[in-house]
Amino acid sequence: DADAAVERTPDNIRVRRPQMAGRIAEPDLVEKQLAFWLQKCLGQVFLPVVRPCLTLTVPCGAMDYERKALADAGRLAQFRTVKLVDELVAHAAGMDGRVSSDESMVVVAVGAAYAQAGVVRNGAVLTQRMIHAKNPRDGAAGDAVTAELRHWINTTFGLSVGEDQVERLKCGEVHKIVGFSSSEECFKTVEVSDAQILHAVRPVLMRLTELVEGAIDDGAQSVGGSVRESVRRHGVFLTGGGAKLKGLADFVREAAQVPVVLAAVPEETAIRGLERLEARQ
Repeated sequence: DADAAVERTPDNIRVRRPQMAGRIAEPDLVEKQLAFWLQKCLGQVFLPVVRPCLTLTVPCGAMDYERKALADAGRLAQFRTVKLVDELVAHAAGMDGRVSSDESMVVVAVGAAYAQAGVVRNGAVLTQRMIHAKNPRDGAAGDAVTAELRHWINTTFGLSVGEDQVERLKCGEVHKIVGFSSSEECFKTVEVSDAQILHAVRPVLMRLTELVEGAIDDGAQSVGGSVRESVRRHGVFLTGGGAKLKGLADFVREAAQVPVVLAAVPEETAIRGLERLEARQ
């Protein structure tokens, strides 16, 4: 709800992003967010009586102070214990058991602010790499796709469009968008095809393809030929909310020349993975 209101707030309301570009910018606000979500989950339950455990995923490359900030925020938000799990491990566990745990999996998780890829085996990350950029258009994740698509719409049609419309457009929910033309001083409606969207965000998709190729090469050098054999047999597993871009899996498959398996519900894979990891324990 807050994200949808970002560009619609009056002047007396200031938008703050405690997790900016995939990094914790304001630990105090992160603590308050966690406390809010906990209360929302528990309803009217008295917190000192019911204090559940919290499991959080952290991206590859997370600094020690960021891990500590998350753990401290969880405890201050009244969770009994806080456990941190590598995101790639959670994504791998959430891929419906397609690969046995003792086999290497190449997992590519496309989030909002960053994209990461690596080789996971037996619940451990063997190799990993990430594309993370302060300027969204230089990245390879969902924010980069949104920024590139908005820029393309503005330069191609001369329209300013809201972020919420672009989000629906890139997920294939709509193909018509309404934007304001400053030259004509009026609102106009344009139709955009899936092929045009992929063409518009091609620079972002090529960076993502390079990430996939680099993850496979890293795995082959570090782990051995079993990684390429696993990719040949099972494919590269593509997941994360940013993977919802229509046609993304086909683009990576053709550009990287590797089989690609898209998660059934990409934005929920990590959550499902955490459920499976907890059930095993």
